[in-house]
Amino acid sequence: MSESAATADAGLQALPPIPRTKKVTVVGAGIAGLTTAYRLAQRGYDVTILEAQSVAGGNLAGIPSEDGQSVFEVYPHMFGDWYDNFWALMTDIGVTRERDFEARPICGFLRAGEFPRYRLLRDNGSPQTAIPNLLSGVISAPNMFLSAFAIIDLLTQDFDRDDLASEQSLNGFIISRPYATLEMARFFQLLVLNIWSVDSYSTAAGAYQAFAKYQFRRPAPQCWVLRTNSHEAIIQPLCAALERLGCRFRLNAKLVGVSINPASNTVMRIAVEEPDRSNPGATGAARGVHLEQVENLVLAITPAALHDVILHRAEAPPTGLRQGPLIAQVPIVDVLPELADTRGLAMAPIPVIHVTFKRTLPDIPEYYIALTGSRYSLTFVKSAALSASSDGNTVLVLAASDFNALPVDLDFAPFERAMAPTHAQATAMFLILTEFHRYVPTFKLGRYCGDPDSDIDWQKTGIGSGSNQKLFINQVGSKHTSPYTHYAAIENLYFAGENRDNPITITTVEAAACSGNQAAQAICRDVGQAPGVAPVNVLVPETYPMAALLAWKFALAPYAAAAKCWATLEEALGGDRVDDWRTAARPAPLGPGHMLTQIVTAGSDVYSNWLSAYGSALSRVVREFGNR
Repeated sequence: MSESAATADAGLQALPPIPRTKKVTVVGAGIAGLTTAYRLAQRGYDVTILEAQSVAGGNLAGIPSEDGQSVFEVYPHMFGDWYDNFWALMTDIGVTRERDFEARPICGFLRAGEFPRYRLLRDNGSPQTAIPNLLSGVISAPNMFLSAFAIIDLLTQDFDRDDLASEQSLNGFIISRPYATLEMARFFQLLVLNIWSVDSYSTAAGAYQAFAKYQFRRPAPQCWVLRTNSHEAIIQPLCAALERLGCRFRLNAKLVGVSINPASNTVMRIAVEEPDRSNPGATGAARGVHLEQVENLVLAITPAALHDVILHRAEAPPTGLRQGPLIAQVPIVDVLPELADTRGLAMAPIPVIHVTFKRTLPDIPEYYIALTGSRYSLTFVKSAALSASSDGNTVLVLAASDFNALPVDLDFAPFERAMAPTHAQATAMFLILTEFHRYVPTFKLGRYCGDPDSDIDWQKTGIGSGSNQKLFINQVGSKHTSPYTHYAAIENLYFAGENRDNPITITTVEAAACSGNQAAQAICRDVGQAPGVAPVNVLVPETYPMAALLAWKFALAPYAAAAKCWATLEEALGGDRVDDWRTAARPAPLGPGHMLTQIVTAGSDVYSNWLSAYGSALSRVVREFGNR
């Protein structure tokens, strides 16, 4: 990103006061909603932000501990160097990479029984680290080469077509390639399950392609991490900047319905459920639904909340509240029936444990570690900030990406109650820690959750469910059911969020920030903005040109064929290494006839797939030149 693009909005707050005559209501105080609000407030809009939770931030939120000395965030996030829209926003609010973040070029993988032998990838995708990564031992060298070749192959595919040919899973794409091996397919499964909490056989290949094309272009450093936590380093400064611009926050305010006037094609009113404002000192759950009119409405909410909202009109309960004149009104779905498909947009909770130890654990690195083949698909990272506030005792953040694998009936409480686990939560926590102990046996676990004869400080250890901060998963088909930023059928309604149609596609903080810029840009285009203020920039990270990718693909294809032979020979000689708990007993070989059939089938598949691959590459070249 150029310096001018990164600072396009810098200095807007130094302009003279802007008359705020145009009003916008932004629903959702995640990074998408906050980005939308910030960009609009910079450009002369009177912005009100509604948030259903008690804190702003969404997946970047954090809850202070009871003693106020620590902040427990949803999970320590990784921020890509290519997050151009996010970094531009941070620059505007005074948050810098140099001061508030630090580079993390390494990620690690740990197999059971090998602690502390971590297998490391450094700036994966960078030519400078290609050889060390190839020999890292995360998977065998030929399979690592094939995995890298698969990324290049993936980047040359056309998943933008609006037809069934573009709807395939990442795993489906990988195993369909003539160079595919089982080990490289498992490697992609490990990556996407641990990062995005969705299996590779459910992840849309097009979504992963979007991530790969940006990350592959700017792989160094592999990611940036905060020196403190997202609540203090990002959300608090962003909210403070919004308040300085005159934005108003209404927390614990849940949108429950929207009414559309079909005669004027506009949002007429919304219904908001929130605590009784007539008695602000009251405690408990006394909440009421009231109606209010809006000029412009931005929905930056989760798919589950969105689906509920589009189905319901703004109606107050029969409590005598004045609802204004009787005007024909319908819910959003009556005007935009295609939004009914949003019920198919899935999300997943990620249980996260903040585990505090009574001592410093040796051989615990600062980078993120994935436990290869672990139950519940575990990852962990050391929290430097929490460790420093615990008198130097080690504090780890442990995430279980495979929520459904936990064999207990989980009725998770909100994130705010993470440090007071229920029985089910305590059971889940001990199961996760038991599996973690299988990989990192350097501490004494104890016999049960809360055992005083343990190296874990149970009073400072808790589990968060992510029930209020579920992660959107880019499953197959989600691209064609995701809402667009704006529809002409409803003039003053806009959409934002990482699950909205945006050029980043894959679930990331950058996708949320990009969609927020898109919503603000659309409103400024349709409604107008204060004179003399720069337009909203929607930044698309740079990628390698298609010509370069195709050249690499053709040049490396013979080596991929050789690597496939090498990997197949290794597997035949060494056997297939899989954790026993994941794989049932294998049937006995079926004899020479069966083996001959498999060889002939594999050979014909390789031949036909290579023809298909070269044919698709040729058609892609023709389309690229045709578009020019």
